[in-house]
Amino acid sequence: MCDQEQLMAYLDGEAVSGMVAHLEECVDCQALAADLHGISARMREWEIEPPSVGLDRRVRAALAPLKKTGRRRWWPWVLGTVSVCAVALVAVAIRPGPHRGFAGLADAPMAAMPPATEQGSSPAAAPLIARIAQIVLTTTAFDPARRALDDILAHHQGYFGDMNLTSPTDTGRTLTAAIRVPASQLDATLGELRRLGHVESESQSGEDVTAQSVDLDARLINARHTEERLTDLLRQRTGDLADVLAVEKELDNTRGEIERMEAEQKALATRVAYATVNVTLTEGHPALAASTFSRLRNAAADGFHSLAAAIVAVALFLLAWGPSIVVFGGLLWLGWRGVRRFVIRKTL
Repeated sequence: MCDQEQLMAYLDGEAVSGMVAHLEECVDCQALAADLHGISARMREWEIEPPSVGLDRRVRAALAPLKKTGRRRWWPWVLGTVSVCAVALVAVAIRPGPHRGFAGLADAPMAAMPPATEQGSSPAAAPLIARIAQIVLTTTAFDPARRALDDILAHHQGYFGDMNLTSPTDTGRTLTAAIRVPASQLDATLGELRRLGHVESESQSGEDVTAQSVDLDARLINARHTEERLTDLLRQRTGDLADVLAVEKELDNTRGEIERMEAEQKALATRVAYATVNVTLTEGHPALAASTFSRLRNAAADGFHSLAAAIVAVALFLLAWGPSIVVFGGLLWLGWRGVRRFVIRKTL
C-alpha cells in the first residue's frame, strides 16, 4: 500500500512517479482513492447559509443594554475620586492645632511678641561661661614648636597654668601643658596652635557657672552681715569674759569663711575671664631619638626572651605530660610486639 500523503498529492494533480502503475495493481489504494474523491466532491458541494435577518436583530437587541452600561460605568469612579480628594482637603484645612485662619494673622503677633516681664524689672544678665579646650598635636620639629608656643602665649597675654616635658631615651619627647588665655582670644589662640603641627584631636566645651556665682555672692553678703553684727556685739559686750571669747571665736570663723568665699569668687572670675587650653605636643618621629645600637640591642633581647620562653614552655609540657606519654607509649609498644609475634606464628 502506498503512502497516503503521496496518494492525496496525486489526486490533487501533482506528479508522483510510479503512482499510476501502483493504482492499477493495488486494490486497497484504489478504494482509498475512491473515498478521497467522494470527500472532495462533498466538500465542494457544501455551502454556508448567510445568517437570517431575525438572528442579527436579536443579537443587536441583546447587546444594546451592555453597551449602555459600559458607557455609564466610569462615572462612579470619577465621583468617588473627587469625593476622596475633597475630604482630604477639608481634613487638612481643619486639622487640630493652633488656629491658622485669616492667613495666619492670629499666630504672627504671638511669635513677634517679646516675653512678658514684670514692670520695672531689669533684663537678665549675660551668662557666665567657663570655656575649656583640648588639642593634641604631633610635630616633626619639636624645638621650634616649643618656642612658638611661648610666643603664642606672649602675643595673647596668656600664661602657663601647668606644664610638663618628658624626654624618654627610646621614644620622642612629649609636652603637656594647661595654658590660660583671655576668653576673647581663645579662637585666635587655637588657630595659631593648629599651625604647630598635625592636629590629632581637638575639642571644646563650656561650663555655665552663673548659678554658682549668684549663690556665692548671696552667701558672701550674708557672711558680711553676720560679721558686722558680731563686731557690734563685741563692742557692746563688756560683761563675762567667756561670752566675749565666744563672740571673738565666732567672728574669727566668720571672717575665715568670708576669706574662703572671696578666694572662690576670684577663682571663678578668673575661670570666666581666662579660657583653659590643654595642649599635648608630641614629637612625630620618636625612632630618630633612639640610636641604631639600642634598637639592635632591644631586638636581640626580645629574641633571647622569646627563646627562653619557648624552652620553658617545652619543659613545662614535658613535666606535665611526660609520665603519661611514657606509660601509654610503653603499653602501645608491648601490645604491638605481642600482635606481631602472634601474626608471625600464624604465618609459620
